[in-house]
Amino acid sequence: MKNKYQELLLKFCGNDEYRPKLAHPFFDGVDVCATDCYWLMRVKPEAYGLELPNPGPKRIEAKPLKKPLVLSVENLVSAFLKCDLVDEKVIVSPEVKCEECDGTGEVEWEYCGNEKKNYYEYFDCPICEGSGVLREAVTRNTGRKIPEKLNNSISINGVAFDAYRLFCIVEACNELGIETMFITSLGKPGSCDPAAFKLNDHCEVILMPMGSKYKSVHSFNLK
Repeated sequence: MKNKYQELLLKFCGNDEYRPKLAHPFFDGVDVCATDCYWLMRVKPEAYGLELPNPGPKRIEAKPLKKPLVLSVENLVSAFLKCDLVDEKVIVSPEVKCEECDGTGEVEWEYCGNEKKNYYEYFDCPICEGSGVLREAVTRNTGRKIPEKLNNSISINGVAFDAYRLFCIVEACNELGIETMFITSLGKPGSCDPAAFKLNDHCEVILMPMGSKYKSVHSFNLK
């Protein structure tokens, strides 16, 4: 049975088929990590468990602040109410990808001419009719409203973050029974420097900021 930290790490893994190594937690030599290249959660080995996963990418270090900033979960939850909200859905049955075209929706056709010359062309896959999937994922509503992905930002001292990803960090805090988190690293407005959210002595989340084109629904000015 997985402990709460092992379960949390799985929620921060990537699902990009071109980055299969990010689909599972990895050990960076210091902590056990999970990432999709936009955020990263890391957990102390003693909290994760005795059996460590395989080594992964180079460890990411965020420049620490002289004094951590305090951010309450309650205040973040209040900010989420200003976001564009959508129905939360969970996957009941996963999508089934077409193996004939490897999910691309296209297959290569070959024709041999009279001069024994081969010609190639791409057409819609006849098995999945160009969709790339044999069966769409089946989902159900949980009854909750959550911030829409990549549509709203919440600023912390002028640095914008995706409200949905902050929502996921709050969900992790709730599972760990945490009411206050500490921001130990934060870049300057407009920079691409990652921020570090320390949830407790065992768990930390590294989060990349968003661009300025996204609608900011709330700003925190922390000292």
